[in-house]
Amino acid sequence: MCTDEYLLHPNAFPSRDAWCDARVTVTKQRLAAVAGEHPLILVNPWPLLREPARVMIQQEFPQWCGAERTADWHTRFGPVVDVYRHLAKLVLPGAGA
Repeated sequence: MCTDEYLLHPNAFPSRDAWCDARVTVTKQRLAAVAGEHPLILVNPWPLLREPARVMIQQEFPQWCGAERTADWHTRFGPVVDVYRHLAKLVLPGAGA
C-alpha cells in the first residue's frame, strides 16, 4: 500500500472499498442516464481496464488502480473517446471493441 492510500480517508463510508463501491455505482447510474444523448468523453487518471498497465516494466508497482467493474464502460456507454493519463483511445462508432 502506498502512502497516499494511508492518507485517503473514506469519510462517511466505513471503508475505502465501500467508498469505491459507492463511486462506481453512482457514476454508472449517471453514465447510463446520459449515454446516447450526447457525444460522451470519459476521462480518467487510469485506464478503465487493467490490460494497458500490464506491459509496465515495474510490475511490483503497477500503474493501474481502477475498479475492474469499469472494464466494459468504453463499450457499454459508447463514448467517442476514452482518455487516460496522457493517452487517448478513439472508439469509432461501428468499429467494435
